Amino acid sequence: MYSTLGAGYSESVYQRALEIELRSIENVKSVQTECTYSIKYKGKNIGFYRIDILVQFVVQQQSFYVIIELKTVQKLSPQMMEQGRRYLEDFRSHEHVNTECCVINMPCIPDSVQCFFV
Repeated sequence: MYSTLGAGYSESVYQRALEIELRSIENVKSVQTECTYSIKYKGKNIGFYRIDILVQFVVQQQSFYVIIELKTVQKLSPQMMEQGRRYLEDFRSHEHVNTECCVINMPCIPDSVQCFFV
């Protein structure tokens, strides 16, 4: 997808293209974008976070999820990686499912896509 589009687009453009690609994968059951989840403190909602893409895979009748956080920056910061970790921990604790998180950076430099599982 990135090799077709090239560098320099906004995060939302890459998100829509990645959504199209993900929906074409055989084992993908669902793809949700801009998923909003609550942040709780002592049982009370105190805010929200938004997952860029949430993909549900089904393999051998077992479901698992991948949270995808997209970035379009020159270099991923520790705070961006921590954001992915936090989303993963929160989603696992609220949804009780097998979940992983991938932070993908598509910077303006051609052929320099970065993908990190947190």
